[in-house]
Amino acid sequence: MSSAASNTKKNILILGSTGPLGALTTQEALAHHFKITIFVRSPEKLAQEIKDNQNITARLLTETAKLFPLLPSFSHIVSVLGPQGLSYKGKAISEFYTVLLQKILTFPTSNRPYVLALSTPSQEAPQDTFSLPMYFMLMIFKRVGAGPYSEIRAITQSFEKYGNGIQWTLYRVGYLTDTVGKGFASAGWIGDERWKLSTSRSDIARWLIREVECEESQRKWVGLMPALSED
Repeated sequence: MSSAASNTKKNILILGSTGPLGALTTQEALAHHFKITIFVRSPEKLAQEIKDNQNITARLLTETAKLFPLLPSFSHIVSVLGPQGLSYKGKAISEFYTVLLQKILTFPTSNRPYVLALSTPSQEAPQDTFSLPMYFMLMIFKRVGAGPYSEIRAITQSFEKYGNGIQWTLYRVGYLTDTVGKGFASAGWIGDERWKLSTSRSDIARWLIREVECEESQRKWVGLMPALSED
């Protein structure tokens, strides 16, 4: 069976398709012939080519009553949801993940999608090592972005508390650029020799869809929080 034919059968859910990274991820998924459902907060912000594509089903993120019954039909959930702006307050995203994960756990193991959700370097991982640029960035971020900082850490707590029995990965991204990359983001740990603060959105989108394409036995980041950066 061809790769295209195999991918056509994959039904994936993308959360956050209205932003630049979400739009690129959706377009990359379309290029790989996936069947796509998107739940968005502001449908009017969707790119026209996404609105017009017949392989995409679009719904409002607030319509959780329509979302949750569909969960067993998805092989993957790819989320680019994240706190927007330094003035962000509250726990809307982490609370949404808590409900989402609890709902997924009600389904048989074979019907539980693999969840890839966005995080940032403000959440450390046990595998990280010291990075001076990261240290200074966090010191500043804690002062001027206390709301987003708190939400990112609450997202991690949601997955660690309610993600047992679910395959999940929190991919951490730093400064996002619009550089049109040609490869894939490099996944590793903060402090690694190859790690950088910046990452191209297009490289992240390709990395995400490559992870979706991986066979279950090849998934190397399950239960982990890799830091993505430019290769």
